[in-house]
Amino acid sequence: MMKLNKNQVCIISDRNEKIPELGTGFLFLRKDWILTAAHVVMEHGLPRQNLYIEFVPNINEKVILNVKVLAEHKECDIAILQIVDKNNPCEFPLYPGHESLSSYKGLLYCGFESSDGNLRIEITEKFSKDVRIRDYEEVIMEFPSEYVTGGYSGGPIFGNGGVVIGLMINQFSEENNTKGNFARATSIKTIMDSILISIDSERMKVF
Repeated sequence: MMKLNKNQVCIISDRNEKIPELGTGFLFLRKDWILTAAHVVMEHGLPRQNLYIEFVPNINEKVILNVKVLAEHKECDIAILQIVDKNNPCEFPLYPGHESLSSYKGLLYCGFESSDGNLRIEITEKFSKDVRIRDYEEVIMEFPSEYVTGGYSGGPIFGNGGVVIGLMINQFSEENNTKGNFARATSIKTIMDSILISIDSERMKVF
């Protein structure tokens, strides 16, 4: 089982909500970028204005930071948040890897579990891929899961070595299928393509 560094996976919340926790996000590419699903941080087509994140688990301290929506790609359901607090303790962002290098040993997926308020990491041994052609190519990964709930939206999908190969989008069930629930994630190719579409090259620089 891989080991996460601190301040890499977080719970995304909105101060305006009675139950503030919205979903999951993770530090990606830059030390001030949080990647998540767009539907987690958008409301009625507009970015939520009072977002904050809490990194868990942390051994000795709570790390809570204010964030804003920097960019979003609604069709791919991907959003980038930017940490706006000047005192940003984040150091080690997660990086992309290709799913073809990891599929034979299964996937790890991670998300916020609302029942106990913590992050949960699970493993699946198999997944399938589906290619959707719109104005672009969108690669979707699907796998059976009995654990995924709404809080997992925006969580990372890990391949071997802890690289990110997908982003959790939602849970679904198939009609007349008695084998339980399934989870759907967008692949790293779609993530990187949508970031390039949504973010100019100057802001893409990693530091």
